Amino acid sequence: MENNKFLEKINRIYNEFFATEKIKYEEENFYVRNNTTSSWELLTPYGTGQTKLRDSSKNLIYVSTLRFLTNNKGPFNLDSLVMLVYNRELHKYYGWLQGFWSKYTLRMYFDLLKTFEEPLHEHYIKNHHNSFYKAIRKQYSDTKQKYQKFLIDMGENPEVINGRKNIDIFLQQGTFIEHGIVDLLKSLDAPFNYFRPFSFGTPDIYIPDVNEVVDIKRHIKTKIKKEADNYAQHFNKVTVIYLLGSRELDVYRDNVRKLSVFKWLREQNFFKSSPPRVQDKALDTLEKLAESINMGSAIADRKDYHRKLVEEIIKLDKEGLNNVEIAAKVLVSSKYINMILVGRTLKEYIGDYAGIYLERRNNEQKEEEELFRKVIYFKKELKVNNREIADELQIPINKVSRILRKSGMSETSLLAERDEKIKLLFNQTTDHKTKDAKMNWVLESLKIEYPQLTFSRVKGIVYKKIDD
Repeated sequence: MENNKFLEKINRIYNEFFATEKIKYEEENFYVRNNTTSSWELLTPYGTGQTKLRDSSKNLIYVSTLRFLTNNKGPFNLDSLVMLVYNRELHKYYGWLQGFWSKYTLRMYFDLLKTFEEPLHEHYIKNHHNSFYKAIRKQYSDTKQKYQKFLIDMGENPEVINGRKNIDIFLQQGTFIEHGIVDLLKSLDAPFNYFRPFSFGTPDIYIPDVNEVVDIKRHIKTKIKKEADNYAQHFNKVTVIYLLGSRELDVYRDNVRKLSVFKWLREQNFFKSSPPRVQDKALDTLEKLAESINMGSAIADRKDYHRKLVEEIIKLDKEGLNNVEIAAKVLVSSKYINMILVGRTLKEYIGDYAGIYLERRNNEQKEEEELFRKVIYFKKELKVNNREIADELQIPINKVSRILRKSGMSETSLLAERDEKIKLLFNQTTDHKTKDAKMNWVLESLKIEYPQLTFSRVKGIVYKKIDD
């Protein structure tokens, strides 16, 4: 870990003045303890914001630092300091964090942005994380495209990151959904705490009776890294509820339960004890909220269309149907079938089957490559005709023909190649006295390479393609 000057300064002041109780804050004033008399003396800051105090490195201490340390207990490490910057706590006291920003702390901050699933494109970062953005521009001052170079250093593709035009919309919708669901729960007098801050984060819902947190998501496919990596370490139960997505699916993974808000609400005791008309009204409110975000998804979710579609595709694939045949049965394109089976879309429903499908397809590809090798070997080395190859390998003859065509070894191309060799040999100058003797010589010259070649075929080529 790097030496961070800002961190060293903050911890030094904390250890020398706060841990030793040489400073106290009362009635909006700071007091410093006199080492000789042990009495408390009012500390009056200068107009520049400095005080008369100096740390062991002879640096003057600013009143902003004293205020920060009064409200945030030290000592600190770089992780906790970066989190304070991310939560804008440090910026309540400092305009610029002298000595804090470096490539190391920029990466730590960037990792937090990814952990909390924030947009990463430049316009969003500039508007919502301006101190971080300014630090990037200063760190990359010798580069023309500063933020793009930073993204490359972070291992990201700038074109992909900056191309996410819809991510701001999704973020706004997520906030709208959170408050919509929380307002509904409040109207039902649900016994929960909302947006209660903890030192490690602020979950949407906290249920104190069972020490459970519930986070609200826009869609079933929204990542749950924060809940799995962070909340699961501090609470007895962690649940993620989403508005858009299957209303029947209920999964438990990485110590986090994930299900639809519709299913979750029906489980709650306060809801089950409510009058039927109250329940109907609450569910109708959720329906309207879902429709306001995406009407098509809301309609599909009511029918559980996507989950049932994926389950039917998996069933048909297990039965041995190919993608074209499956597409004809479920009435979607074969390309879409392939995207589902390889996990490129609707992966929230296909689960582990994408891995099974890809492994099977990889094995099939290896078998197909081995079959190609055998067909070509039989044709090229053993000079076997297509029917004999099909019988030997127990495959349809049209498949043999297709393989040979792909390999540039179709019957037509091979015969044309053979006929060209006959022409070249016959046109050579030799000591043969008659045409028949020369054709017999051509036949013998090619007999090993073309065991099925006959004199009549050589004669036909000579008279048709040469004599003409």
